[in-house]
Amino acid sequence: MQIKKILNNNAVITKNSLSREIIAMGKGIGYGKEVGDFIDESKIFKIFELSENNERNKIIELIKEIPLNELEIAKKGCDYTKNKYHLEVNDSLYMALADHIHTSVARYRENIYLTNNLLYEIKKFYKNEYEIGKYILSLINDEYQIVMKDDEAAFLALHIVGCEVSDSANSTYLITNFIHSMLDIVESYFKCELDSDSLSYARFITHLKFFSLRVFESHNNKASICEKSDILEIIKEKYVDAYICASKMAGYIQRYHKYNLSDEELLYLTIHVAKVVNKN
Repeated sequence: MQIKKILNNNAVITKNSLSREIIAMGKGIGYGKEVGDFIDESKIFKIFELSENNERNKIIELIKEIPLNELEIAKKGCDYTKNKYHLEVNDSLYMALADHIHTSVARYRENIYLTNNLLYEIKKFYKNEYEIGKYILSLINDEYQIVMKDDEAAFLALHIVGCEVSDSANSTYLITNFIHSMLDIVESYFKCELDSDSLSYARFITHLKFFSLRVFESHNNKASICEKSDILEIIKEKYVDAYICASKMAGYIQRYHKYNLSDEELLYLTIHVAKVVNKN
């Protein structure tokens, strides 16, 4: 395989035996190489087939941003999912897990700890997926010598559930409308059109999708709204407009869905708004 483009030391764009463009990933696979050089195929641990669509640029951007060790953790998680539980695994799930691992580690380093309000439900109704989440979480904790809470395992499990389950037409309609409403509030407040091809936009959509599940499935969240977050006080001073916008979104959700956001949910929403607008 000859290198067509070098993404970083551990990822290159090349072509397979069928002349299809692919991303080949492996430790040091692009180190010291130039376009036209041949790669050591024994180093490859993951291959992505590329097509000319919007996902192509997002995959390339993710691979450039995410460290190799986190990509390897996602690979181990996918292999574990496939081999032990015989669940279907595709590239979308792999990238979703890799991206979540990357952002969760970044959050941990910033001392931002999130509570998963669906933790009990996920442990009860999605036992296998939760077990996979726990396995991936153990890999993260071992790699970085940290201790993340089980809430993070539940967040990881949601990616696997989302990959498995095909939403009903009604659920899809509700979630889609919810996401559109949230995006409308952001674009209206900042008087801009968000870049739907950006990585931050894709992450925002994923967050809104999972957040909508909490809104639609949690019928009683009175306990969570009593919890106060010191980090929120810092974040709302750092991202004033993003916080005001997120508060408007919270008001909409309370009014039309009778759901009160916790401080942690408002915190996470503020951060996502800040990032997606900043990228814009």
